[in-house]
Amino acid sequence: MADYLTMISKKTARLLAIGAGMGGMIGGGSERQVALLADYAENLGVAFQIQDDLLDITVEQKILGKDFGSDVKRHKRTYLVIHALEHGTASHQRHLRQVLATPNLTTEDALKVREIFEETGTLSSAISAVRDYITRSRTAVDELAASAEVSGLRMLLDVVLNRNA
Repeated sequence: MADYLTMISKKTARLLAIGAGMGGMIGGGSERQVALLADYAENLGVAFQIQDDLLDITVEQKILGKDFGSDVKRHKRTYLVIHALEHGTASHQRHLRQVLATPNLTTEDALKVREIFEETGTLSSAISAVRDYITRSRTAVDELAASAEVSGLRMLLDVVLNRNA
């Protein structure tokens, strides 16, 4: 899991953090304000990616706009797969590895994997992780609020937390 979190931190999260930090610099922010903006954005990026992993296996294709279970079908190592492999029973782990080793997975296979995610507490863990990273972002925004207008930043946190596509 640590490797996965490092990977998404260097991918989605870092990109957002750099953009937010640069925006703070261009806007004349203090070093502390720039650091808070970067911290806000980095945690938001991690939350966004875990939420994306979650939506891929929990939201219907017509709502999500992409193939249901596409991460599972492409054998991606997501937060969900890693958590289930780390926390599932031996039977769950064996079944998940078998499914992920199968080429050309179907929607039915993805539904079976979703059952494993439900049974292992993986879905609830992902939801908790998203909320935790959103809380970290909110903490940075709350400190920033003493010296800047942050309503748009707070709104973005709510959008990511409550998105379904």
